[in-house]
Amino acid sequence: MISPKEAIEKILQRGKLAEVKAVDLDDALGYVLAEDVVSNVNVPPFNNSAMDGFAMHSADLRKTGPLKIIGEVQAGQEAKILVKEGAVISIMTGAALPEKTNAVIPVENVEASESEITVKKAVEKSANIRRAGEDIKKGSTIIKAGMVLKPINIGLAASVGVAELKVYGKPKVVIVVTGDELIKPGQDLKPGQIYESNSFFLKGLLKKLEADVVYSAKAKDTLEDTID
Repeated sequence: MISPKEAIEKILQRGKLAEVKAVDLDDALGYVLAEDVVSNVNVPPFNNSAMDGFAMHSADLRKTGPLKIIGEVQAGQEAKILVKEGAVISIMTGAALPEKTNAVIPVENVEASESEITVKKAVEKSANIRRAGEDIKKGSTIIKAGMVLKPINIGLAASVGVAELKVYGKPKVVIVVTGDELIKPGQDLKPGQIYESNSFFLKGLLKKLEADVVYSAKAKDTLEDTID
């Protein structure tokens, strides 16, 4: 009989890392990441509005108006309009900031008609703006190799445009239980017999650890049968 520590050491000495393979994000849950994930983009990729409102020119931050509304930018659109002093542009949450604007005043802070706004409560420079790279900077490592991939890691990879991940294949495990007295659950016990439960416990534990149980067997209490 050897100690659990010795048993673990022997297993690690004989074991080897599984082959590295690429898996789609949909299939990556539970795998161990084999390579760092480095972002090739900024997140967000451009300066954008954090709320619905009006994008303002820097020269107008202390003005009450009226300021002319010269257009609208919705999320997913390119901001092609140049906003000059004395004008604002209606902007939706997540929409790209037009050139020369450096603050977004919320709709709640203005009185607006179809053509102009009057400011009720001013905002500071950069107010309500999410800057490019504010969440993730291009070139930064977002997931370290060796991590067991969880839903949050997979979502993070998707947010920087990564479609697949390099992972280690899941470990393959064989379970062998020994004991002449053991019988499967569901059978009638005879004198001296007990139900075998360890393999069921181990299978559940291994599945929870994302290992593949490829074979399970029962051996008699002899060295020959155990080796076979």
